[in-house]
Amino acid sequence: MLIVIAFGAVVWAIVNLDSNGGESVPATGDAAELVSEIALGLPQGCEIAAIDLDGGRLAVHAAGPADMAGCNRIIVVDVSRGAVVGTVAP
Repeated sequence: MLIVIAFGAVVWAIVNLDSNGGESVPATGDAAELVSEIALGLPQGCEIAAIDLDGGRLAVHAAGPADMAGCNRIIVVDVSRGAVVGTVAP
């Protein structure tokens, strides 16, 4: 549960970054809604090892014991929708 809360805080911080050089841009459509929590479906014992933002996509590297199914993968999240759009697993 702590992972989900921490991830929600990271997404909130990213959404609130001032990437427009101080200019105010009116928010419209679905992208204007703030995502408060995104469930990644990680099993207990998994950790978020790294997070990388590229445009509107957030790559979350989940890591854990090699024998734990579902841990070692990269989860791609669409930040504007707050939705998981894909995973990359070994």
